[in-house]
Amino acid sequence: RFVADFIGSTNLLTCSLADSRDGFRNLGYHGYVLSAPETECGASVRDVVLSVRPERILISASPVPEMNQIPCTIVTKVYLGASARLILQDRDGQNLIADISSFSPAAAFGEGDAVVASWKKEDGLIIAE
Repeated sequence: RFVADFIGSTNLLTCSLADSRDGFRNLGYHGYVLSAPETECGASVRDVVLSVRPERILISASPVPEMNQIPCTIVTKVYLGASARLILQDRDGQNLIADISSFSPAAAFGEGDAVVASWKKEDGLIIAE
């Protein structure tokens, strides 16, 4: 987590390690199964942090097949010119940040809307705690 503090704005999700398959590690996160590229964490490590950059998160009204996904509610929407920053909250109260283009279909969503935050499994980075 200390290293992640230097890489700028990112989402840090505390997860538990699960099985590995085809170069990816499955992770448990509040009842969801997420995947990220396999990294060497050590045999004694059980909990890790999954880092996902805000610009890698896609926002949609329904789940996107073959992607990591967490249902959320948009808490705050901040316009930044050609982009917008969304502050999302999952069912357990964890906040996530998503940066979207003001010209994307996701720009139609507003505060209070139920959405699905999705990202490719390749876009996550596992960090040992």
